[in-house]
Amino acid sequence: MEISGGVCRQTGKLREGWGLLVENIGETIIECISRWAFMDAFATLCSNRDRIRLEDLSE
Repeated sequence: MEISGGVCRQTGKLREGWGLLVENIGETIIECISRWAFMDAFATLCSNRDRIRLEDLSE
């Protein structure tokens, strides 16, 4: 991606613009959603550990 004569260019997962290096927004959103989903599932398991049989989950 080139904007304004090289002021902004995209390199892999990072994007350089106006002297700053930032993550690509699309990949960042996907990564955050997958982390939230994992943390939500983990929190559910922890808070219900007395009612959930891990053997049932492995099937």
